Amino acid sequence: MTECYHICFTSHSEVMFRERADYIFGIFSLVLAALQTKSMILAFALMSDHVHIVLNSSAYSNFVSIFRNSYTRHFNKKYRRVGRLGETGYYCIKLIGTQHIVAAISYVLRNPVHHGVVKSPYEYEFSSSSCYFNKFFARKIVYEPCKISINALDKSGLLSKKSFAKIKMNCRLNQEGKIYYLDFLDVPFVENQYISGRRFCYYMTRFSFYTLINIFV
Repeated sequence: MTECYHICFTSHSEVMFRERADYIFGIFSLVLAALQTKSMILAFALMSDHVHIVLNSSAYSNFVSIFRNSYTRHFNKKYRRVGRLGETGYYCIKLIGTQHIVAAISYVLRNPVHHGVVKSPYEYEFSSSSCYFNKFFARKIVYEPCKISINALDKSGLLSKKSFAKIKMNCRLNQEGKIYYLDFLDVPFVENQYISGRRFCYYMTRFSFYTLINIFV
């Protein structure tokens, strides 16, 4: 049985994503974990020293393990370090009911605003904030297929060639090797929770009591 969860893990002692390529590999690791555990990602935000994910899954602990192992291997190899990346444990709460799900997703998408990285959640590239209600916002999503070979992407540290072949991903890659967000997010599920684009906008601009009830990074 699948259920919704809000998951967060942190690395207060060391930055997890040092440059743009690290964020792109982080997205790859998210998708890898989702496909291998048959989970659906509802929303996410990759920050420099922590990660927020809202997930629909029957194996959330396996999802976290696969994601963290995949990304840590990449990080250790690239920066010639060893050992765990980030804190040992992680935060996880089961989301019960539409209001709880909406509050959690809103918090995740507004996290870059909370930390003063951007003024609007829609400005932050490494979150799923700009993937919902495209018709309401009159967004015209332009996709440009990747022209870089998988071997080159692997050498550039943007994905793992071995994992890419193993999971047979159907996700598209853009010009720089970043996975197309709309290919792996469960956008219909999220939009059904918010009901309308207008209500989604409201939650993207309001302060949520979810922040007060749950002490997050």
